[in-house]
Amino acid sequence: MSNYVTTAAAAKEMGVSRVWVQRLIKAGRANAVRIGRDYLISLDEVKRLKSEERKKTGRPPKAK
Repeated sequence: MSNYVTTAAAAKEMGVSRVWVQRLIKAGRANAVRIGRDYLISLDEVKRLKSEERKKTGRPPKAK
């Protein structure tokens, strides 16, 4: 299983929190393998998730 990483390693690679990765998995937006209480994500899946465009939330910037 050398092609798999933990949720913490996936989060670091994607630039998000570990909790966010776990939410993606539980929502069915990310494929992962559950080993005991931990999840392992394939590197291909991490690359796919990283390439997806994330919608920016919050107030838009002020117009000049």
